[in-house]
Amino acid sequence: MKRLSLCLAVALTMITLVGCASSKSEFYTLSAEAPRESVNRGSPVTVVVGAVTVPELVNRPQIVVRAGTNHVTIDEFARWADPLKSQIPRVFVADLSQ
Repeated sequence: MKRLSLCLAVALTMITLVGCASSKSEFYTLSAEAPRESVNRGSPVTVVVGAVTVPELVNRPQIVVRAGTNHVTIDEFARWADPLKSQIPRVFVADLSQ
């Protein structure tokens, strides 16, 4: 009986490990809007982008999605390729420059 329990425990462990190994993370980045048709832009404007702050709730590699007023979900397998602190200013500047 002990041998059967041991074999069952080993089999369940192996199944669990195979299941975890087959779960692959997907990585995402932010990107700027696609360039629009050229229009008369008028006088050039200078814009300064200051420091970007990211709320602690989303300051993590996993993607956080609001699922309700007081509920969020954290997807362990959907991750940011770069920290949001570096992606947000880059995309913001690119969008403003258009």
